[in-house]
Amino acid sequence: MATRRICSVEGCGKRHEGLGYCSAHWERFKRYGDPLAGGVAPGSLMAFIVNEALPCESTECLHWPFGKAHGRGRIKYAGRLCFAHRVVCELAHGAAPSSRHEAAHSCGNGHVGCVNPRHLRWATRQENEHDKFMHGTHNKGARHGCSKLTEAEASEILSLKGSFRQREVAARFGVHRSTVSLIHSGRLWGHLPRPQTSAGSSNSVSTATSETRTPRTPRS
Repeated sequence: MATRRICSVEGCGKRHEGLGYCSAHWERFKRYGDPLAGGVAPGSLMAFIVNEALPCESTECLHWPFGKAHGRGRIKYAGRLCFAHRVVCELAHGAAPSSRHEAAHSCGNGHVGCVNPRHLRWATRQENEHDKFMHGTHNKGARHGCSKLTEAEASEILSLKGSFRQREVAARFGVHRSTVSLIHSGRLWGHLPRPQTSAGSSNSVSTATSETRTPRTPRS
């Protein structure tokens, strides 16, 4: 049986990948020229929050200097992985009013890792989305990476609700019928103004329907 090769770094014990190192130490060697370089000392993340972020009195953004996910810092806090700016908001301003509240940025730079407590506050999802819209950092509608429609096209789809079948509208704009249905219900492009339905037109439709209804013949 072949002997299993392990990482040459003392105490590692992981499977060998290249030049005698495991995948993690191999990547550090390629990036820094040293398999032990680039690591973060235990407690460094929380130390940064306590010693740098919370006492920060600057009005400028304070950027998270460690690892990020989609531009936002992450840290293990209270036994679970959390966004760093949310931890800073809690320590600086107290616990969130509810589990649905979000740590909102007044600076508009949450997507690049700002953790300045002066820029943070608790806000509802609607308030936070409004902030993103005002800052130009929202990803709704045409800004969304998966969007195939422009705002004008989505508005036109809304205006066609009730005039054409969803399948016909979908074929016209080159999207799936379910996309049209979601736009009509407001689950997609929900920030667009909904077309107003005339009360008079709905009453006339119901009146016309009642007038053309054939009365039942009484049973003998």
